[in-house]
Amino acid sequence: MKAVRIYGARDVRVESVPKPICEPGKVLIRSLYIGICGSDVPRVLEGQIRITPAAIGHEFSAVVEEVGEGVTGFAPGDLVVLVPLLVCHECVDCKNGNFGQCSSSRFIGGSVPDSGGFMEYNLIDPVNLLKMPKDMNPLHAAFIEPLSVSLHGLYLMKFRKGEDIAVVGAGTIGLLAVQAAKALGARRIYVFDINQGRLDRAAKFGAHAVFNTSEENFLEKFMEMTGKRGVSQVVEAVGVQDTIEISLRIAETGANVSIIGTMHHDIVLSPGLFYGVFSRRQLNLHGVWMSYSANFPGDEWRDAARFIASGEVNVEPLIYEVANIDNAYEAISAYDIPNKVTGKIMLEMTP
Repeated sequence: MKAVRIYGARDVRVESVPKPICEPGKVLIRSLYIGICGSDVPRVLEGQIRITPAAIGHEFSAVVEEVGEGVTGFAPGDLVVLVPLLVCHECVDCKNGNFGQCSSSRFIGGSVPDSGGFMEYNLIDPVNLLKMPKDMNPLHAAFIEPLSVSLHGLYLMKFRKGEDIAVVGAGTIGLLAVQAAKALGARRIYVFDINQGRLDRAAKFGAHAVFNTSEENFLEKFMEMTGKRGVSQVVEAVGVQDTIEISLRIAETGANVSIIGTMHHDIVLSPGLFYGVFSRRQLNLHGVWMSYSANFPGDEWRDAARFIASGEVNVEPLIYEVANIDNAYEAISAYDIPNKVTGKIMLEMTP
């Protein structure tokens, strides 16, 4: 079978390796479409992987090739998506539904050698698969994992129908959060970004108002629009100093702020921002780690599948490019050019 493996920084090779043999209690799946996550980019371009050679890819759809003895609920030909987190299901965190905090967890397409969407075939426990409707577009199904991340941030805040929400950062996760909030019944959705093109897309997805943070007085305009109070729910989807500060300043008294963005540098809160805003308004800050909750993998995953299948969340406009996985390095190298990639790069696994 085909394996696309990383040997080091910018060293990606298409190879042939033995195909797994289906075992009792397991499901053999064939990869279809793989989404490139922001965490995959440094793995390819900088060689930030634990073991080499390694395959990656944790956002992917697949088709069931073979079902092992004793497995029920799956049959050859079923469209599925991978649930990449491997957990013990026995520790205190797992039993409390906090699967992302399992101390023995591993991650398919990350910390498990030669696993993930970059492998043509994977042998998987059925608990780590979700079956999709027969008529779902397999390319769209590969967006269920990132959509579940956005939903997890909303569910941690206990987001409710009829509430106002702000999304800071209109990249893929932010735009998925916009659509998810709309599907969940948000009253007004405010979106902040430095890129006008992303803001225009957010408006098409249902944002009530958008604010370009490169413009003067954007914060004053927002506060005026909200009666100088801000909003009760905020999703931060970037993870840099400016967006963290904006997220705190637009939150009203007692608001919830979910930090989904991945931080790569220190974030420093000035005394004025910490005491005058965060403490004084008694804000609730939520860390967001992946997308798992009770009834593994959680309602986030099942709702993501439902929203995409129904069209309530439209992922097609978020696709920047669909490339053959043989050209994975060339496709991902587009991230070398600042602001070139305006959506998600998808790879198609070909036999």
